Amino acid sequence: MTRSLHPFTLWLFALLTLPMAANAAGEAKTLNVLFIGNSFTARHNLSTVVKAMAEAGNPGLTFNRTDVIYGTLPLADANGEFDGALVIAIDASWLDNLLKRETPLSDGIAAVMDSSGRELVSNAPDVSRTLFHDRDMVRYLGGLGTTEDETGRAWSFAAASLDRHQLFVAFAKPSAQLFQWTTLHVVVSFVLPICMVIFTIVAIWLATDRMVLRWLLYLRRVTVVYAEGHYGFRPSRMNQAPSEFRVLGSAIEDMALAIRDRDGRLREALAEKTAMVREIHHRIKNSLQVVVSLMSLYGSGVPEGRDRRRFEQLRTRVNTLAVVNRILYEANDGSEVRSRELLRELGSLLEGAMDHNVLILVEADDVALPTDLAVPLALLLTEIVMHLGENRASLAPGPQALRLVIDCMQEADQVMLGIE
Repeated sequence: MTRSLHPFTLWLFALLTLPMAANAAGEAKTLNVLFIGNSFTARHNLSTVVKAMAEAGNPGLTFNRTDVIYGTLPLADANGEFDGALVIAIDASWLDNLLKRETPLSDGIAAVMDSSGRELVSNAPDVSRTLFHDRDMVRYLGGLGTTEDETGRAWSFAAASLDRHQLFVAFAKPSAQLFQWTTLHVVVSFVLPICMVIFTIVAIWLATDRMVLRWLLYLRRVTVVYAEGHYGFRPSRMNQAPSEFRVLGSAIEDMALAIRDRDGRLREALAEKTAMVREIHHRIKNSLQVVVSLMSLYGSGVPEGRDRRRFEQLRTRVNTLAVVNRILYEANDGSEVRSRELLRELGSLLEGAMDHNVLILVEADDVALPTDLAVPLALLLTEIVMHLGENRASLAPGPQALRLVIDCMQEADQVMLGIE
């Protein structure tokens, strides 16, 4: 009887019949080998199995002599004794058709070959025979080889061992396609790190600008506002800032409030001081005016002559002090006087005291004079003018009045007074 066997049913049949065959024939128990060929009956061990199967009364089989790949695995019982074998066989043509049907189209060529270089299976036999014909695949293990097909197209291939039975797998691909992305990969390998660095820098800059710089600029504007004296300003935008800047903004705001309170107290103290200084100058002026009045009243009884002239000079000196204190009283802060105003007031006073025998012209800069400098300067000017008035006859003979030009200017930290 002739039966056609499916490739994957053959191993089941062998699994059922092989233990009996092995026992009947008494063959060796180590059947762990792989056979590749085109005929079962051409193998000695298989013929022995078939013979044993016939002696055991198993039905005979007629084989169609197709190329197959089959293997056996010995099985042992609990005592380690041989208890049969597991056999598998695959139709090589069926496997080849399966690979062609299930494998997607590709320019890559894959082939399985034995140690002699004979091709067993390939996804493109016509091309693979040209590429791998009579090549020792051992030379290309771990390396890359080059070859050409019938059209002169360049191919690159590599080989790998299957570790058993001296079988090799070779894979080939057109060199142009294999290396067409090499330039792109090299460019990308250089450009990608640069792009990543640029992206990182931009990200850091944006994060720094949003999280740090914008709030530093805002705090700078806030401090400028506080520096201008606007202590009532409130940095409301700091509520949106990170916690560290919110704490810093709160500290700056508290500092501004403390400065505003201290500034208010200082202004109040300064106003009290100014009021007290003005009151002091006012009382000194009044006291000096009383003294001048008493001296005028007393001097009216002094006879004309040298004593009367000295008495008038004394009254002029006291009047000079009164003029200085009156100007200080009329000043806003009471701590300094303007040189131009002081010299004009003294000029009028001295012209009257000299009976208009002296004509005083003031050509002075408007220099701020503190109190401790204004009083000595006024007394010095009074003494000089009175001395010149006494010697008027030698300086300006005749009835013409003595003409004096008073100049005052400031150079660096010095005040210069000139009389011409």
